[in-house]
Amino acid sequence: MIIIKNIFKELEPSELAKMEGCGCYVLRSIEWKDGINRLKGRDNKNILYIGKADVLTKRVKSLKRAIKNNCNDDRDEPKEIGHKSLSRKFFRIRKMVKADQLFIQVFPIDASIPEVLESYLLESYVANYGELPPLNGQYGSHSRNAAITILKQHKLSIEDYEITKL
Repeated sequence: MIIIKNIFKELEPSELAKMEGCGCYVLRSIEWKDGINRLKGRDNKNILYIGKADVLTKRVKSLKRAIKNNCNDDRDEPKEIGHKSLSRKFFRIRKMVKADQLFIQVFPIDASIPEVLESYLLESYVANYGELPPLNGQYGSHSRNAAITILKQHKLSIEDYEITKL
């Protein structure tokens, strides 16, 4: 797992090297000490979005660009650049979430099954909190149990991808 603590800082070469392939990423905030109210309890990990990428470096750069270009309170419209859907979503909450309080948790995987890992992460979140993360709009393409089975078939340990541990 890689933690990108500063949305505004360029990625380090060592980070880029670890993110050449596919995987998943989780956008989180350190802003709320008491967590985010969800249908089932509080998300004390402040998870805002879970996504997948066939090329992590490209997607993480795109995500960072979308946030950087939409954190200005003076804009009337979102600037759809980089991760376009997240550009619009972040623009809508920019006054509640400070960009400098965000970080990205990145999970590179060797197997080319990022959609399976994303399904596992999303379904695990839903199992814990009763709904998707605030900025996600769709569920994964696999059930949690199906995703676990596929991850195990690819010899991936689900314990390595527990987003609620950090």
